[in-house]
Amino acid sequence: MSSSAGKLDRAQIAKDWQARGYSCDLWVDPPGQVWEDYVHSADELLMLMEGALELEMQGKTLRPVIGEEVLIPVHTPHTVRNTSATTARWSMGMKLVGLKPQMRLLALLIPTHQDRRYFYFKWL
Repeated sequence: MSSSAGKLDRAQIAKDWQARGYSCDLWVDPPGQVWEDYVHSADELLMLMEGALELEMQGKTLRPVIGEEVLIPVHTPHTVRNTSATTARWSMGMKLVGLKPQMRLLALLIPTHQDRRYFYFKWL
């Protein structure tokens, strides 16, 4: 998963995840960005590429290291926050295998808080 320079090879990660039935998108968050109390209708993978993240789920706080893959099980409430003083870059993938064709347009991020209006849609 890494290149000769020691950096993560995002293209290779995307290829590996696709072979396992996951999408792979890059998220770029400024310092202090928080994605709070999200729940998805599919398993999710997360991998920190740069910076520092904190992930809360199932009563635990995880601080993945760069290159560590974390599985967020389907229907698991979770919060992701950039805890670094710099930009955090991380890959996020949703399990796509087994979804019905009419579900190819997915609302991947649907907040549990009624007052938020952020939705992420992706054509597959």
